[in-house]
Amino acid sequence: MKTAPTGIVSMAHLGETGVDEQSSMILGYDGGRMAILYTAIRTNTMHEARIIGTEGSIYLPSFWNTTTAVLKRPGQEDEVVEIPHLANGYCYEIQEVNRCIREGRIQSDRMPWDESISIMETMDEIRVQWGLKYPME
Repeated sequence: MKTAPTGIVSMAHLGETGVDEQSSMILGYDGGRMAILYTAIRTNTMHEARIIGTEGSIYLPSFWNTTTAVLKRPGQEDEVVEIPHLANGYCYEIQEVNRCIREGRIQSDRMPWDESISIMETMDEIRVQWGLKYPME
């Protein structure tokens, strides 16, 4: 289920050059769901992701480069899933574009245009809250 956030609260520290050196965001969704995110280039943060739900959680160590996911459920032993990946970077996006071109598609069903636009709208709202404008704006 892909949905845009129903509420966004964020703040950032913009450095002398205007770069967002660290930031925090809370995204609210229907049904009380939330995403809590933070980024930083000036502080040493943990490079992990946690997805926490009513029946357990998923832990991704070094989420941007991980090959491991740990499923944690109350009263059960942790389940470790190893998922090898091809490489870092945009190789999966390139593969998807190539698949679409080969099939004569002008849009991916895995990442349709409306989803890309929704993500950009969320990012634009976050930038507004920070007061961050790009030179061409």
